[in-house]
Amino acid sequence: MKIKCIKNNLSKEEVQLHKLQYGDYSHIEIGSIYHVYGLNNFKGYTNIDYYDKKNKYLSFAPLILFEIIDNKVNPNWIIRFNDIGNYEIGFKPILENKFYWDDLIAGDKEIVNHFEKLRCIVEGTDDLDELLNFKLK
Repeated sequence: MKIKCIKNNLSKEEVQLHKLQYGDYSHIEIGSIYHVYGLNNFKGYTNIDYYDKKNKYLSFAPLILFEIIDNKVNPNWIIRFNDIGNYEIGFKPILENKFYWDDLIAGDKEIVNHFEKLRCIVEGTDDLDELLNFKLK
């Protein structure tokens, strides 16, 4: 799944409407394309997890900042619900390891190595799909 940033700031009204904590996402470049590592629903709005190549970290942001340009969901994603009805969709190791994101940010070698392998597969899969779906003009 791939997304393209269409805006990186939300108005006060949008922040209130979507019950977001803040509206400044200026670190996300308008027009940039990102691979998606998961989706989640929190307080009624959908977030996406994406890898920011420029800053080299896994991050999340409201889906309303993006246009979905490739809607193929990774076949290895799982879905889980919590006790208040929120959902998460993504890779099993990320969802089932409660501290995956924290450990990744902290630079835990095992988690960093795991994520780098996962990232190479995710980014490589899209390239392979393009190659396999190539059509002569």
